Amino acid sequence: HFHLRVEELVARGTADGQPEDVIRPRMEKFFTPFNYASMTFFTLLIAGGFNALAIGMLHHKVLRKLRR
Repeated sequence: HFHLRVEELVARGTADGQPEDVIRPRMEKFFTPFNYASMTFFTLLIAGGFNALAIGMLHHKVLRKLRR
């Protein structure tokens, strides 16, 4: 999967007039399984944090109204 994505991005870059020997190392360095896993992990971690914060605020508002 990653090599196909790199090939696609290199083709786009060369079509824009950039030299392949500059583009390819950058794309191969960035599009790795570790980078994808890291981006996914931290994105889900941040989304979960915001979700917990929103639900905590909602519960706080609802429970305060129900106690009175």
